[in-house]
Amino acid sequence: HRDRYFRMIFNPVSLINLPNDVIVKSEDISERIHAQENLQVTSERLQLATQASGIGIWDYDIENNVLIWDNMMYKIYGMKSTPASLTIEEWQANVHPDDLQFCMSSVERAIRGEEDLSIDFRVIWRNDGSIHYLRANALVNRKESGIAHRIIGINLDITARKTAELALQEAYAETEKRIASRTQELARANELLQTEIIERKQAHCEINQILSSISAIIIGVDQRGMVVRWNAAAENIFSLKLQDSIGKPFHSLPIPWDWEALMKGISLTRSELKPQRLYNLWYEHGEGYDGYFVITIGPLWNENGGSDGILILGDDISELKSLETQLAQAAKLEAIGQLAAGIAHEINTPTQYVGDSVMFLKDAYADLGQLMTQVEELSRLPSPC
Repeated sequence: HRDRYFRMIFNPVSLINLPNDVIVKSEDISERIHAQENLQVTSERLQLATQASGIGIWDYDIENNVLIWDNMMYKIYGMKSTPASLTIEEWQANVHPDDLQFCMSSVERAIRGEEDLSIDFRVIWRNDGSIHYLRANALVNRKESGIAHRIIGINLDITARKTAELALQEAYAETEKRIASRTQELARANELLQTEIIERKQAHCEINQILSSISAIIIGVDQRGMVVRWNAAAENIFSLKLQDSIGKPFHSLPIPWDWEALMKGISLTRSELKPQRLYNLWYEHGEGYDGYFVITIGPLWNENGGSDGILILGDDISELKSLETQLAQAAKLEAIGQLAAGIAHEINTPTQYVGDSVMFLKDAYADLGQLMTQVEELSRLPSPC
């Protein structure tokens, strides 16, 4: 049930020689009163909502240059509220100089109907000089002719949000700066790493070339007994390709050599962690003849000082062995020659003496021979008597 309201209009009626009468007219204004009450409630609710949310409401009369603020607007601008209205110039005096032109241009475009008025700007509180960020949204009222005559809007203090955004932007910019710096560092590190990789590849290539050019066999065996290195000399001597050796158990390789002596040396190297040297280790060359190695078995060390396996270095001394044999044979022949020369000398000395004596006798008896010849010839002559 709602109350009803009436408006009573009393009109006196004055007639000549008659008493005064009154004509009463009543009008039901219940709806108007209820609408005013609703408007008042709505206004109070709106005021409560704007105060709770920190929203200020303003109304600008364009034609008369009159600006009306509610109490929250004065609070937002750091000013004491006053019943008097403001002018647009008084509002401009509170706007940050760097934002004033932007604000006025936005207002003018809204008045011309080019865009809605929705901007963020800064104001300076005159009491302490502090800077605050505001957001403005407004609607432009126009006459039937389309001319703007009034702007109604709100202001909201977004200083806390804007400060957080600026801090976030600064943090983001600082992060971007750090990322850029870190990226440059990583790029330089990557460049150095690529250079190091190239240098290591070149060094690895050079090492492989050196290992390939070494005439000695080089065999690397890891802790599991698997072959991890097999150079060109090993390929040539044993007629066993790299791909058939790498990753295979060392003891299973078909190498014809003195396995017993070699495995004994390997066992000593692993137990004592000292190099072992084996001399005249027999092997059979891939071409079928016997050969000999001087084998050096040494431990392979890792970065932590531990053993990662063994390295077998074999120097083929087959040719040297052959030369030693030939040299020994030559020495034997030389000894026999010297013996023969000594014997010949012992035999030659009396023979020479006899020869010399014969020659002396021959020379000594040469004249005697001639005399005997003449005597013989004379004996053949007839006697004169």
